[in-house]
Amino acid sequence: MMEAYFQRHNQLWLVVLCVVAFGAAYFSPLKLPGDSLGSLLTAQAILQHRTIQLDSYVTVGDKPYGANYQFIHKGGHVYYFFPLGTSLLSLPFIWLANLRGQDMADAQTHLALENSISALTVAAASLLIYLQCRAFVNHAASFLITITFVFGSAIMSTMGSSLWSFNFSTLLVLWVLLRLTGDEGGRRAVNPYWLGVVLFVAYLCRPSLAVFGLAVLTYSCFQKGWGFAGRLALVAGSLAVVFVLYSWLEFRQLLPAYYLP
Repeated sequence: MMEAYFQRHNQLWLVVLCVVAFGAAYFSPLKLPGDSLGSLLTAQAILQHRTIQLDSYVTVGDKPYGANYQFIHKGGHVYYFFPLGTSLLSLPFIWLANLRGQDMADAQTHLALENSISALTVAAASLLIYLQCRAFVNHAASFLITITFVFGSAIMSTMGSSLWSFNFSTLLVLWVLLRLTGDEGGRRAVNPYWLGVVLFVAYLCRPSLAVFGLAVLTYSCFQKGWGFAGRLALVAGSLAVVFVLYSWLEFRQLLPAYYLP
């Protein structure tokens, strides 16, 4: 009976799930400003000055850059220390915020927009987890598993507290897993070129996900064949080469500081 009910009202409950997840993250009193401070400022620098250098912004709030561990000085310029991926994926949000007159050089404005984006990532993760569950179990079980996983894990406690590198990278990993699951089930073939792009962007967001990329590549070799794995590796590898060249031109080193370890 419960399964029949969830099946009839599936879309409604999906909306409710996403709205509740968004609200719980957005209105949570637990906010942890830290590593993320500067990610949206970097996105604004890209839009306004076509660079990731933050020299045009004198302060973040009332603090000079030198007083914030989130920023480094390199070659006479100021940069955001943490991964670049979050800044790149935040560009649409910053574009809209700038149109409304919001300036990410103001720390409170920066943190407020972070809160909104992080809440959106929690809602999106809820939807992706539910869809992943549906590949294996029925509607009712999928809702119960999703609720348990979202509200009882780092999806809510970490992603909902700030815009970490964890936020966007989690969505990208969930998308990859969902596409691979759909491909295994014969519902829709996965495109190796898009898969390579997404895996590289996930790495840009969180460098440790290079391990996940290697795992997917290994899986592809055995499950999809060497041709598929080769196309995936070609795209991801080409983007990695471009990234290395960019890092050398910008920093005179093979990778930005955070990626080197």
